[in-house]
Amino acid sequence: MITTIVRMITKLVVDVEVTTGEAAKAVSIAFALLGVALFTLLSFVKGTGVSSFLGLSALSVLAALMLCYSLGFKIGLRIPLLPAMIVAGLSTVVSAVALYLLKRVMNAA
Repeated sequence: MITTIVRMITKLVVDVEVTTGEAAKAVSIAFALLGVALFTLLSFVKGTGVSSFLGLSALSVLAALMLCYSLGFKIGLRIPLLPAMIVAGLSTVVSAVALYLLKRVMNAA
């Protein structure tokens, strides 16, 4: 379902047809890059003793995580970075809502 959502949003945003395999590859790369970024952040936290990020540092961490996640879509879908950021953000929100609604329907049945 998530790959179908990525395919539809990519078509809407950049008017590019992508295959299910390309969408799955983009999601996989995005999660892998996000994982690397999180492990790097955890290594930094453990090494320096800094355990909280507030204000500008918190925004910087969130921006870096979004960039890593979006780079996965850029690489996997072979589209420019700004459209990849839009595709990543929209597909994440739409997928989350779709999974939530599916869970509600399954629980109601």
